[in-house]
Amino acid sequence: MVFQLLDVVEDGARLQPDRQVLVTDTGDASRTWGELNERSSRVAAALAAEGVGSGSRVAYLDVNSLEFFELLFGARRLGAVLAPLNWRLTALEIGQIVQDAQASVLVLGIRFAAWPRTSGPRLMACSRTSSGWEAKGLMATNSG
Repeated sequence: MVFQLLDVVEDGARLQPDRQVLVTDTGDASRTWGELNERSSRVAAALAAEGVGSGSRVAYLDVNSLEFFELLFGARRLGAVLAPLNWRLTALEIGQIVQDAQASVLVLGIRFAAWPRTSGPRLMACSRTSSGWEAKGLMATNSG
């Protein structure tokens, strides 16, 4: 039997949907297995609607957050690869990494929503709300 990373989320959601799995370091936000599974499914649907599929690379620029895991598992559902970027790098360094990774999309956290619009991957800026991500471009995953 081959173990897949996504199996952990799906099994957790099936067996213990209300059990808390992620908590921020400040304790002000958390996710249960069921929430993580549902939110990552919505992220996958939004990415797929933008043409992300198996083998695609999705770059992600934000500070540490619960949404990282939603995006990680959402991309994995499609067979896509998440390329997290270190927010402490310069714009030039980030641009080089995104280009080298051949990312088809760049997901930006709200802190980076004003990222310079240049040639390269499609930009998707997202802000966090209490019920999920709100899209500024692509990810309409916030359905309440």
